[in-house]
Amino acid sequence: MLSRKTPTFLLMASLAFAAVFAAVAFYISGDGWGRGPSGGDIGRRSSGVPVYGELYGVYTFTDQNGQPFSTAGMNGRMWLVNFFFTSCNGPCPLMTSKMAALMNEHPNLHALSLTTDPETDTTDVLKAYGEKFKADTKRWTMARSEEKNLERFGQDVLKLPVGETPDAHSTRIVLIDAKGQIRGWYDSQEPDVVSVLSTAISSL
Repeated sequence: MLSRKTPTFLLMASLAFAAVFAAVAFYISGDGWGRGPSGGDIGRRSSGVPVYGELYGVYTFTDQNGQPFSTAGMNGRMWLVNFFFTSCNGPCPLMTSKMAALMNEHPNLHALSLTTDPETDTTDVLKAYGEKFKADTKRWTMARSEEKNLERFGQDVLKLPVGETPDAHSTRIVLIDAKGQIRGWYDSQEPDVVSVLSTAISSL
């Protein structure tokens, strides 16, 4: 014979199960986690934005003013990092324009854009490209490097593909916090990437 408390117990158990199911579904859907380099939901949470890893090693590039730029100087500032090339007629202009929008919206944000076509993209070419997008050279570094150095930084540190040809690069924008931690890879071709990234930046 069932106790009078049984219906109450079953109701409470059902509600608890529903809550757990909803929480699991929330995370699986991607709303509770940031995106990995290939779009997967991985990482540990911190300030609402996942932490995937951190920058390591020191890499040196040449910026649009012909000056050396070292990744060691990135500490203490929030950065966007991407790969592009100036003669790209595909996704690069859109990616750069979206980064420009974010730079205008967040005055303390810094950016590092690395060309995958250093033979064509001389310092003068990079400087002209930056001027086209009204890049503040004090905050937005457009740089070039020899191929092996670029591949090591892109593939080993940022976990993004950098191929043998200029167009064999990722169109994702990497968000790096002031502690040098990688906080996500954002698809620059998504229509809402500016608002999504802006929310992440504001929360850090």
